[in-house]
Amino acid sequence: DNFVSLFSQSLQKRKKPFIPPPLGLLKPKEIFLPPIIDNSGFWNDHFKEAIPLINSEKRAFLLPEIDKNRVRAFMKLAQVDILSEEMLPNFIEKTPQKSKNATWWYDCYSYLATESKLSRADRSFFLNRKLIPCANSSILAISENNDCIICLPPTEEISDLSVPEYFSQIFIFIDNELASLLLNGKDTIRSWILDRFQISRFESTDLLPRAIRKIILQIFSSENQMDYIKLKQGWIFIKKHVKIDL
Repeated sequence: DNFVSLFSQSLQKRKKPFIPPPLGLLKPKEIFLPPIIDNSGFWNDHFKEAIPLINSEKRAFLLPEIDKNRVRAFMKLAQVDILSEEMLPNFIEKTPQKSKNATWWYDCYSYLATESKLSRADRSFFLNRKLIPCANSSILAISENNDCIICLPPTEEISDLSVPEYFSQIFIFIDNELASLLLNGKDTIRSWILDRFQISRFESTDLLPRAIRKIILQIFSSENQMDYIKLKQGWIFIKKHVKIDL
């Protein structure tokens, strides 16, 4: 035990870099270890750009190819910081938007839905986290406010339709490509995401009447002047959707 302690102290005091991440040799304080052994490189491939935004002293993850139990035991002696699973939402939020395509999001959703600890987390753990990319290019935070319903796009035939502005307080679609990956992917992942993030399937018989009522109230309200271009967009959306339903 005394030898291990002395060896650990020696590693911590070592000034010359000796840990191999993808960037080259780095010092222990510059490295993050993923929560679990990550030979697939999930954390490095998806979150390397977020590292300095999470911790300015850090530069990289451990090289995935050498991430093994014995290497981790050595890293522990060097006191390399090991991330907790609960940090994943932080890394998702901090990763630059330009790197977040639909496949990236689906990979993150798959990890959330299958990782042993995160998959058991209830909805409250994700509240106020910006984890839902929408068709209008915004990223929505998971909220307790259910006034606006987050939906899968209705059908492939109208998946290119955007939600008219007058309807956006009633419902909003998630990103079309991500929705396609969810619908064509594993049932367990889709079910987990829809449940935890409260994403609904688009129900025209419920949502369209609510949207129409909202427009009618605005038409007869003196509080706001109607924007007839936006009103036209709303009716076009309704017409196209009803046409497809028929």
